[in-house]
Amino acid sequence: GLQCTAVARRAGGGMSASPLYRLMHLRIRWKLALLIGIVFLIIACFFLIFIPNRVERIGDSALAAKARVVSAMTAANITSALVFKDTAQIAEELRSAMFSRDIRYAVVADLEGRVLASVNYPEAIRCEYQGTPDVGRIVMHADLWQTRERIVHRNTELGDLFLGFSRI
Repeated sequence: GLQCTAVARRAGGGMSASPLYRLMHLRIRWKLALLIGIVFLIIACFFLIFIPNRVERIGDSALAAKARVVSAMTAANITSALVFKDTAQIAEELRSAMFSRDIRYAVVADLEGRVLASVNYPEAIRCEYQGTPDVGRIVMHADLWQTRERIVHRNTELGDLFLGFSRI
């Protein structure tokens, strides 16, 4: 009776053996496996907490850089058509800019705010494109980055280009 209980306790069995006692009397192989498991768990938690935020920030900064470049290039391409008030050519330039899958809408307006050409205008209205404040800034609206680029020819302001870039 008494001898069997002592043997059971030494082997880690029995009801009264504490978890700490069991842990201390595990074989070295099990202790090493437990330690490696805990280290992996800590590393996994670290990645789960910090990596998604960093990846999102990197993606947002890359999209913002792309938005600046595409806005500037599209504005430059539209300049000559806007000088001659060729709305068909402006519309063609906007359609060619839409090959970038990130762009959800494009609008060209004169300095009075009259729309000269657009692509996906209902989406631009829904996203309140006129509210894009400063020229050259990128602002966030819902799931979009919005840009407003001033179209200038020989120091004469001709109009504005509004683009909406999807973050999704």
